[in-house]
Amino acid sequence: MDQFSQSLPNIPRNERHAVVRQELIRLSEASDLMGLESQLESIRRLGRKWEKLLLDIVNEILKEPNSTLSQGASELLRRFFCVELQIRGKETGIRLRELEQLLHRLESIRKLPRPCLRIKFDTPDAYVYGLCAIAAWAACHAQEVEFTTSYPRVEYFLERSGVKAGLREFDTDPVRFDTETILGFTRIDPDERFPTDTHAGRLMSLFNRHAEIDQKSAEALSISFAELIENAVKHGAITSPAWLFANFHPQPRIMHVCICDRGIGVRETFRRSENDRLRELSAMPVEWLREATQPLVTSKSSGHAGYGLYLVRELCRANGGSFSIVSGPAAYSLHPEHHSDPQSMVEQLRPLSFAWNGTIVAMQFHLDRPLNVGPVYETLPSPDDDADIPEVSLFDE
Repeated sequence: MDQFSQSLPNIPRNERHAVVRQELIRLSEASDLMGLESQLESIRRLGRKWEKLLLDIVNEILKEPNSTLSQGASELLRRFFCVELQIRGKETGIRLRELEQLLHRLESIRKLPRPCLRIKFDTPDAYVYGLCAIAAWAACHAQEVEFTTSYPRVEYFLERSGVKAGLREFDTDPVRFDTETILGFTRIDPDERFPTDTHAGRLMSLFNRHAEIDQKSAEALSISFAELIENAVKHGAITSPAWLFANFHPQPRIMHVCICDRGIGVRETFRRSENDRLRELSAMPVEWLREATQPLVTSKSSGHAGYGLYLVRELCRANGGSFSIVSGPAAYSLHPEHHSDPQSMVEQLRPLSFAWNGTIVAMQFHLDRPLNVGPVYETLPSPDDDADIPEVSLFDE
């Protein structure tokens, strides 16, 4: 550690910002890139409060309209505060166990005060679930997001789906990225101009394009998707948007759908509930997450039936697809043990070694198999017929 860094703790608190700023500008304008990089590292090693101070100062310097920084110094300052996240294998999803690796690493860097997140795909695979998680995380914890890859197919997919545009320009119209196989990457705010039912309609248009669904099943599924989207919005706030994304794979004929937010999560909602049983469940390790997928544990929003999670879960079960939900320190999944056997469904409920601040709902449907909501509806209880099942909101204030 050099003499300048060693002297900083002895400087009065109200003078530290100006002193550090002056030193960084001096090194930057002199194009002393080695000295600038060494100084940044030395100050950062003083501790987290100094790293936060550096973040504030670097942001100020980079945003100055009349800055005399050299290009090299400007790039160094930006790069210094970028966290690089390398995507390996199939970490962006398909199965929950693969997605968990990515979620764990995202949460492990959450407390680092870095404004830039650089996503590097060292794999030819990019999937819906992980991209939604990255977007939700980055919207809360990063000012900039960069994507790099040496795989042309990944680069093409990121551009075509609207992921890059959605994270760079929050007012990007998601509809312009809707294609024959993709529902454009969609940021959802509580006061957004696209109503919830419109998003559900876009999603159902993608389904109808690639699957034969009877009208009643399509209407029921659209209502369920609208409820899930609405729930995600109610979890978050204007500064913490929810994200929606879907993609159809022609070979095999599979539809991936994901809705992700960074809200308070299911457990905290149960803890705040006026229902005694749900408050008791919230104190248990993981049981509350399974309860969230039961009928009548839902949002009380006008116009939606309140069976969203339950209906899509049971439809995935009947379809031989998969259903996963991650919220806080727990994960629930339903998937076939053997891909070729739709009846070999395995249900898992387990604690995580980390906590995802928010909720992720991921679904996979086989479009070469029936998507008939009718049999699922027959299993639904009615609030009027079963007084023992309490109707509660997952989003009570």
